[in-house]
Amino acid sequence: MACIKTYSELRILSEVHPPDVISRMLKTEATEVLLRDSEALDDQSRQRHMWLWSTKGRLDSTNPLEHVSAVVDAVEYRGMALSVLRKTCSIEIYCYYHTNSRGGPKLTAEIMRKLGCLNIDISWDIAF
Repeated sequence: MACIKTYSELRILSEVHPPDVISRMLKTEATEVLLRDSEALDDQSRQRHMWLWSTKGRLDSTNPLEHVSAVVDAVEYRGMALSVLRKTCSIEIYCYYHTNSRGGPKLTAEIMRKLGCLNIDISWDIAF
């Protein structure tokens, strides 16, 4: 497997909580935020605040498992805060994976167990 580029990010979208509140609840600063703009009717994501914690530019690795692990490690002990946020927010881990060969990323049973305990979905954007 020849990964060219990869990164992962925790995405929290909320109509209720602005990014600074999410940062306080998770005790983690976002790497990127986007405030809701109710006048931007053409962009569905702008109808909600967006809070991101990304490995992009922070982790120098082409191993997607290391990127997913870094995101999980950042919030692993924030399960209670995530449960509260989940009531009004959309929460997922998004992974970008660019490869020039066959095959794809792999998740270990341990990472899947942690994702299950945290109740976080994961999605992949795979480019060839």
